Amino acid sequence: MLKVYFKCNENSREALAAYRQEFPDRQAPHRTYFASLENALRNFGRVDRVNITYPNENVETIILAHLNVHPEASLRQTSRHCGMNHAIVLAVLRKHKKKFFKIARIHHIRQRDFVRRSQFCNWFLNMQDGDRHFFMNILWTDESRFTNNGMFNCRNTGMWATTNPRNYRQRNTDQERFGFNVWCGHKGVEF
Repeated sequence: MLKVYFKCNENSREALAAYRQEFPDRQAPHRTYFASLENALRNFGRVDRVNITYPNENVETIILAHLNVHPEASLRQTSRHCGMNHAIVLAVLRKHKKKFFKIARIHHIRQRDFVRRSQFCNWFLNMQDGDRHFFMNILWTDESRFTNNGMFNCRNTGMWATTNPRNYRQRNTDQERFGFNVWCGHKGVEF
């Protein structure tokens, strides 16, 4: 089956048609079976059905201890560190109702920022009262800061927990260290 599948450039539909033509007397499998067979060979090194038995308490303890020390570790990192298949690690995490919660990124706000933000909001509302199309003349901008100590990627960062820990990481945006800003902007649109 794998020979036919690879001959058809890993196209399941073509592999199924070729398999039926080459072996008309055999019962043809479902077309998705070709890809799952290849997946089993690549991930487990064998083509027979891989039965992932549920791990014993010692294995659970190793996995949970690692995640207790490193709650931000990914599934792949945990399976590599514990020397186990990622499906076993995932089974343990599901048993203990652990989910991967992403960490939110928020701006670091100082005490002096509250007064300045309040002043800006009052000024903006006063300008809006005088000219209801005031916001149409504003160039709205966005900025990203790249520094010499890297950036925090919120898409790949999270934490394994049973309930959402509501974790966040403050982002310091002041201009105190080496770096550069990437800036873009667009004109306001009437709502």
